[in-house]
Amino acid sequence: MFAGDVLFWVVVCVILGAAVAWVPLAREAEHRQRLRSGGRTAKATVSGLDSDSLCASYWAKLQYHNDGRFVTTLVPINGAQHQRLRVGTDVQVTYLPGQPNSARLAEL
Repeated sequence: MFAGDVLFWVVVCVILGAAVAWVPLAREAEHRQRLRSGGRTAKATVSGLDSDSLCASYWAKLQYHNDGRFVTTLVPINGAQHQRLRVGTDVQVTYLPGQPNSARLAEL
């Protein structure tokens, strides 16, 4: 009976783990789709780079003008972009109108 209980909890943990991992991925995919269909582009400058070595997550701090306002925002980037980008580099960003913090690096 003990082996059956362990197997049950292993299956439950695997299913819950997959669900927890899927939600942020689905949300990011939906956000990128909205950017592709209705986003605006702007030239931004990298003003900082950061990473979380524990989770292998990377961010770029970008500054750009949005409808006359100066915006500073953090955008997620991948490891290759983190190695390639430098502070002061100009990049293209796509953002949703009225939501300047929705910016992501334009598809390269």
